[in-house]
Amino acid sequence: MIVSMQQEKIKNWFDKTYSQRGNLYLRPKEAYQILNNYQNV
Repeated sequence: MIVSMQQEKIKNWFDKTYSQRGNLYLRPKEAYQILNNYQNV
């Protein structure tokens, strides 16, 4: 699979951000309640 340079930059940014901030970067579980309800999770 060929990945564009822009896609690679975005991937690298996310990888770096999540590795530095961990789960603290994510919104709290309650923020996803609507999505969870929609998906019936």
